[in-house]
Amino acid sequence: MRHLIPLALVLSACTSHVPYTGSIDPDLDRRIARELGGGAMVVAIVEGGEITRFAGFGTVDPEGAVLPDAHTTFRIGSVSKLLTATTLMRLQEEGRVSIDDPVTDVLPDFRLASETTRPVTPRDLLTHRAGLPSNLAPGMFSDAPQAPEALLHALAQQEPIHEPGAWWAYSNPGFGVLGLTVQEAAGQPFEQAVSERIFEPCGMDGAGWDFASSIPPVMSGELADEGTGISMPAAGSATMSVTDLAAFATGLVHGGACADGRILQADSLEQMWTRQDVGALSGDVPMGLGFHVTDDLIDDAKVVGHTGDTLYFRTRLSMVPELDTAVVVLTNEGTAGELASSVANEALFLATGQESPSGDEAAPVDKDALTDGELDGMAGLYATSSGPLHLRRSGGALVGDLRGRSLRFVPAEGGLLRAGGVALGLFPKRIPGAEFRVTRVQGETLLQQRPAGSAWTTLGSRVPDLGDDHGWHDRAREWRRSGDDSADRLHFPSATLEVRDGHLFLTLHSTPAELGMDIEAVLIPLDAERARIAGIGRGLGDVVTVRDGVLSVKGLTFE
Repeated sequence: MRHLIPLALVLSACTSHVPYTGSIDPDLDRRIARELGGGAMVVAIVEGGEITRFAGFGTVDPEGAVLPDAHTTFRIGSVSKLLTATTLMRLQEEGRVSIDDPVTDVLPDFRLASETTRPVTPRDLLTHRAGLPSNLAPGMFSDAPQAPEALLHALAQQEPIHEPGAWWAYSNPGFGVLGLTVQEAAGQPFEQAVSERIFEPCGMDGAGWDFASSIPPVMSGELADEGTGISMPAAGSATMSVTDLAAFATGLVHGGACADGRILQADSLEQMWTRQDVGALSGDVPMGLGFHVTDDLIDDAKVVGHTGDTLYFRTRLSMVPELDTAVVVLTNEGTAGELASSVANEALFLATGQESPSGDEAAPVDKDALTDGELDGMAGLYATSSGPLHLRRSGGALVGDLRGRSLRFVPAEGGLLRAGGVALGLFPKRIPGAEFRVTRVQGETLLQQRPAGSAWTTLGSRVPDLGDDHGWHDRAREWRRSGDDSADRLHFPSATLEVRDGHLFLTLHSTPAELGMDIEAVLIPLDAERARIAGIGRGLGDVVTVRDGVLSVKGLTFE
């Protein structure tokens, strides 16, 4: 039986403009109420199978009449991937699928435009190392699930971005394929397979897949497009309350045992919570089977979970199985991503009794740690998942900007770097003890980062000089979207190809503009028809083509 603490009366503070109920911690409560830009946020700490602390902030509707509670339904975005991964592992226990056999054993129609050196397996997809594109834009954000045959047809026209197992590159279509694998292996619709194996045994009565059941999305306090959501259920379409997500988390940390039945065997969970090899070029991305696995956040304990970010909704689920503890954060405010991440970590520190890191504990600046020649050798254009980053020498530092944010790297002890300003936008602004380096791995020059004492992960790779552009220079112009995009809630009406500083840049222009979803990338021409988006990691490596006067990228076409 799950218990909720009684909700307190609505509170208000002189420094807060957002009403709230319940409490996580007085200081954290006031901070959320002060910083939440609009919409609603709920936070829960789950201990011993019960929600021991709960707080709801803001309002469910823009009129401000209803406050969120423990049963308010949100869209959980990519936390849905944990449902897919758990169901797939359950099907493996049932003998219906093996995560190390080719996906085509279960899904014979799955293929890419070119064959790979070995077949893609479910393990590759679970760890985002299958070489599939990060997203296929047409129909990705819509008000209805995508037809399975549409995903398979779109993937059949995409080149692999790398060979299976080569490196980590986050892929929503990859989990779409896993959803189809679940469906075929179970012999029933994906949603039914998840419901019977997770929702029902865990008593998740409010969980489902209907966007209309959730509260409306908000951007900067204003009502947004209610119909906009991720169209692939297996990748990010689930809806549920904090009570539902807490019940799922409880089942997981209790060795797969929910109140009304077992969802998974403990040894399957152990496999899922073991870090996987994601390839040397990725560094040591903390990836298990579907789960993020972090060893350095809580002392002497492993933190497992996932984040969920749609166009508007933000979800954070963190679990510490050894301590029978979990934290859930849900919000429908599109601007609250950094706040949700920070709150989730602070709540986890509170729940586990660990003191929150304060300040920047990185090594002090050491102007003699790197020579001028070494700093010059680190300068250059780097492709990151947030866009191109041109690092240049400025005195004894490396400086640049990324999507309008300033960045400064200064020498630290041991020949490393530390960041001043906003660090890339690829991770939280404050990472105590964060260190950076530029290193060579398998012939690639990589910009890597690690929190103190942790493992290195790749943030970007240096882009080589353009060299032979195979005629792509002559295609530098604005391209207009072709085809029908009426089903898409996020539009890319145009694209620009241009040459700057000896490199070929591609920009996809999006609407609505307030989402800030323009995509800028550097292209490396492969031949007269194909170019690859430079870089290693999320959103990078996709192949762009121009054939018969049509530019194709991420499933979009332009003329």
